[in-house]
Amino acid sequence: MGPEERPGRPPVAAVDVAAGDTSEQQRIDASGSTTLRWRQVSIIECDVVLPDIAAVEFDGGRLIDSVVPDPAVDEWAAGDSTWRNTRVTGGRIGSLTLARARLDGVALSQTRIGYLDLRGAGTTGLTVAGCRIDTLDVTDARITRATFRECQIGEIMTHHAQLDEFDLRGAQLGRIEGASGLRGTTIDSGQLLALAPLLAEALGVTVTDDPE
Repeated sequence: MGPEERPGRPPVAAVDVAAGDTSEQQRIDASGSTTLRWRQVSIIECDVVLPDIAAVEFDGGRLIDSVVPDPAVDEWAAGDSTWRNTRVTGGRIGSLTLARARLDGVALSQTRIGYLDLRGAGTTGLTVAGCRIDTLDVTDARITRATFRECQIGEIMTHHAQLDEFDLRGAQLGRIEGASGLRGTTIDSGQLLALAPLLAEALGVTVTDDPE
């Protein structure tokens, strides 16, 4: 049992959860599975164990008051889904697609994510701590109260994002695409120095030491 799992949950095999089902207060174990077809599945107050999974199809699903400890997932497609008061801890996810999803009180901790897709998502109270994210895409997203503590983020895409209390302090930031979409973001002084050329470019400011 992982450190974030809760004892006393009756076990159920992931293959027994079909599209459109509802699972409540269970330990869903996907050991031995490679693809999970969970479209429009509701998972409530569950521990979800996802070891060595090639694909999770979770479009339109609901993940509520649940824990996902140490996932090992290549592709997790969860467009138009709802996540509330849920924790993902440790592990790795190659791509986590949450396009147009609704997230409230979600926490990601110590997880390696290749591509975190929040395009068009509506998010409140997102906490990301100690994660390594190759690409964070918040294009067209509406995000309120998000923190990224001690994270490494290789690339952020912020085109047309609506950000409010989007806190990147303490994160290691690489490339930013669409820096004008950072309005509503909080950064520290060290990050400001690193981002200055990108911000100047987004504002159309020319920086030169040439007197002519």
